[in-house]
Order: sequence, then C-alpha cells, then structure tokens
Amino acid sequence: MKEYLPSEKEVESSIVKLLRQLGFAVYKNSQPRVPLVTSGIPDLMVFCPKSKPGYFFLEIKTERKGSKLRPAQEDFQAECVRAGIEYKVWRSVDKDCWDWLVEEGYVVESKL
Repeated sequence: MKEYLPSEKEVESSIVKLLRQLGFAVYKNSQPRVPLVTSGIPDLMVFCPKSKPGYFFLEIKTERKGSKLRPAQEDFQAECVRAGIEYKVWRSVDKDCWDWLVEEGYVVESKL
C-alpha cells in the first residue's frame, strides 16, 4: 500500500495552525491563482512571540518526489542568508516544525 503524503497546502495549514496556537504571527504570501507576489517570495513570513522576538521566512515543501526550491526561491534564500535573515524550508509539521520549536525552546517535550 502506498504511503499517504500530504499536499503542500495541507502541510502549510498544519504548520500555520500550530504556530498560531503557540503565539506566532503568521502571514501568508502564497496565492491560489495567478500570483501577484514576486517570484521567489516564500510562502510564509513568521513573527515569533514577544517572549523571544524575531522573524523568519518559511517555504513549505512536501515529501513528495520533485518538491524542491525553484531557482527564484533559491535566489531569495541566498539574499536572506547574505542579509542575515533566517530562511527555513519545512516539509512537515511533526518533524521540521516540531523539532525547531523544541530546539528553540518554544515547547518542551515530555519524557514520559
């Protein structure tokens, strides 16, 4: 049986929901129709809670074959790195997003 892999929209929705529940402000740049956003702009801009101020750009991809950054996205990522702005690519809420939240101290995993 084939393993179910969520769509980019499903992954994005789960990540946005979790981050907002934890006090992050999340702004979507992605658009369902012909984009009015400059090519290469990431899907989300995320502002961290007041307890630990900061922000980062977030591009959502999936575990599906062929889901990778386009050249314009790679260029934008390189500009962020050059300017010292965090740019992340997450493929799942339960791995990439959760692991980052634990690593940064926004959530604490219970060792039951």
